[in-house]
Amino acid sequence: MDWNTRRGALFSGILVLIGLLGAGAAGAQLVGIRVTVADVRPALLEADLDLTAYTRTGGYSYVYAGVPELGIAALDFGHGTTLPTTTLDLTNPGGGPGGSSVFHSLASFTHSCPTTGTYTVRTSMPCYGCYRGSYVVFPPGNPASPVFSTVYDYVPTSVTGNLVATYAYSGTYPTPSSDYSLRYRFTAYSAITNTAQVVFRQAVQEIPSLSQWGLMLLGVMLAGGGVFVLRRF
Repeated sequence: MDWNTRRGALFSGILVLIGLLGAGAAGAQLVGIRVTVADVRPALLEADLDLTAYTRTGGYSYVYAGVPELGIAALDFGHGTTLPTTTLDLTNPGGGPGGSSVFHSLASFTHSCPTTGTYTVRTSMPCYGCYRGSYVVFPPGNPASPVFSTVYDYVPTSVTGNLVATYAYSGTYPTPSSDYSLRYRFTAYSAITNTAQVVFRQAVQEIPSLSQWGLMLLGVMLAGGGVFVLRRF
């Protein structure tokens, strides 16, 4: 094996090691976020909202909701008002679906809406390590004869919400300190979003009506009036 081949094999080994480390960090547990309408007070046009996040990374006491650097708010209340970011505290390490860690908002977010109607509330969180890709190492001028190739996929298979803010990259570059080339494709999902609806219906005005005894009395009065009219004729 010549020197260039050895360098290409060494570089390929480094890429494999990076892939294995990423796989260990990513895992296959559930990830995502959801917003729950905990209470609605129609008379005040107020709603209480709770946030729950699931991650496959451990060792953290809190996670962030919202991705403000991408213009994605932690809570978008559906009428132009947003909460750019907030933190959710760890409440169940490794006790979520598939061994995910569970984070909650320790207190509900109380929000007032301007009028009656249906509001779609959106929440979001970063998607940590949500990427997939492939790469091929090939000799100079011979892309049809790769010395190494692999595919990796750390995108979670179970997601609470929707993967958004997708970024894709591809290209071919020379490997460090060798004549070999690296062709790669890479796709990353930067955030997860989810929605819930808050409904404020216009109050229905009740039409006054008689009680059961009132209706019976009315019936007797109508019957009596009918007998009186018949006797006159």
